[in-house]
Amino acid sequence: RDLDGDVMGFYVAVTDITERHRTQVALESARVAANQASRAKSEFLANMSHEIRTPLTAILGYADLIAQEPLSGTGQKHLDTVRRNGKHLLSVINDVLDLSRIEDGTDAPELLGLDPAEVLWEVYDTFQMRAEDKGLELRVEMPPKLPDSVVCDPQRLRQIAFNLVANAIKFTDRGRVALGLRIADEDTL
Repeated sequence: RDLDGDVMGFYVAVTDITERHRTQVALESARVAANQASRAKSEFLANMSHEIRTPLTAILGYADLIAQEPLSGTGQKHLDTVRRNGKHLLSVINDVLDLSRIEDGTDAPELLGLDPAEVLWEVYDTFQMRAEDKGLELRVEMPPKLPDSVVCDPQRLRQIAFNLVANAIKFTDRGRVALGLRIADEDTL
């Protein structure tokens, strides 16, 4: 400006943002592609898991039917191995399905009434032979005033118990593995 305040000239600073814009477009394109790939992977895992789970459930069902027939000691042991490992594989498949549901945001807990002792005995039945094969004692410990029913997500409770016992047996070389329940606050009963 001159002494009278009139504009006599001006300065212009120019920054070329073409490269920054290209980078932003490329990053957005990569983000969209990664999200699509992740969704495709989750859908594939869910579909594959469902396809495996259906025949596996049938196999376990037939194993349960065979278990109702009298078997020799060796035949019973083989059947127990098939059932135990089938249940473990079913648990792994359910883990994969849970991962798919978590990734696509549809993982909501299912709250139902459940007998907690029943879950412990299911876990015991599944892992007892594996513990025995490793020379370990598998023990179930429950308090005397255990409720007949608790509200929880049965699938997740089973999953947690299965994973804990599987790891305990895997990493225990001698002695015993104890699976138990404890009442956090007996005053609430």
